[in-house]
Amino acid sequence: MSMLHPYQDRKKLKWMGFFLSEHTSNLDAIEEEERNVTAPKPEMTPQEIHEILTEAKVKNKAIEVQVSELVDDNYQPDIIGHIQGHDETGVYIGDELVEYESIRNINFHDFPKWFDVQ
Repeated sequence: MSMLHPYQDRKKLKWMGFFLSEHTSNLDAIEEEERNVTAPKPEMTPQEIHEILTEAKVKNKAIEVQVSELVDDNYQPDIIGHIQGHDETGVYIGDELVEYESIRNINFHDFPKWFDVQ
């Protein structure tokens, strides 16, 4: 008769590997979430905002706008584009209306040149 070797279950070792894999996945998800957080920019005065909006409209410059509303305690990504129009409540960047009172920060935006893109 041949002797069979009894199967030895790895028990804790097996579960520790599973736990480590799950833990690593959770850390990766947390790091990804932290990378997607938009940092607050300095709050600008209405006069500063008006000056940039005026120059952007007259010279057809692209702008990037950070609005003051928070979503899940985080600022939304900047709204980037050219001014398409305006009314008494706000300015249209593309098809999106950005209300004057909601603008926290505004700057000119330089789109990357084709030769700078990697």
